Amino acid sequence: PICLHVSHPLMGWENDPIVVESHKLVFFPISKVASTQFKMLFRRIIGRDDYQEQHENVVHYPKGNGLKYLGQYSRDMQREIMSSSMWTRAIFVRDPIQRLLSAYSDLVLRQGGKRIQEVCCGISPSNPNGRQGLDHCEKLKLSNNNNISIDETILPFKDLVNNFMASCNDVHWRPQNTRMTKASWETINFVGRFENLKEDSH
Repeated sequence: PICLHVSHPLMGWENDPIVVESHKLVFFPISKVASTQFKMLFRRIIGRDDYQEQHENVVHYPKGNGLKYLGQYSRDMQREIMSSSMWTRAIFVRDPIQRLLSAYSDLVLRQGGKRIQEVCCGISPSNPNGRQGLDHCEKLKLSNNNNISIDETILPFKDLVNNFMASCNDVHWRPQNTRMTKASWETINFVGRFENLKEDSH
């Protein structure tokens, strides 16, 4: 039997695979595994004029990116897509340590830790003190209240690993094997490696 519940309950819409009908492709993106680049490519394939746009509201969110997702199809069509040998069901994976280092470089060093403040600590303009009882968020609260950008001195890599990963189930470092259910993994017929991205993408 084919499992149609391809979305992991902790991931929401981001876990719904992308469907490129012209290429009979179902693609399961994983954050920090070239997901932005793949979505830009798919947007180019479907003829979007702004396919080079990298803003997350344009690239990642279904309401704005123009891509089709498996959940938008009827259950009968989902069943066909997920079982037919005519369709490629693809996913790319990445070395977990390199993926985590990429997440740290992007979210902390490049973006100043804003996402970690919001997602992991509940800090926002309307709630500057964030969630209570999270000791590892205190330095991030102080940074927010003093309008200081977070860097490696405020949030070292080891603190991300030892404190935030255990308490914050964020898509950027969530284990790749939890991307979908076991039954859905069994339908995958192409697994590419980020380390061989150029070769495996052709």
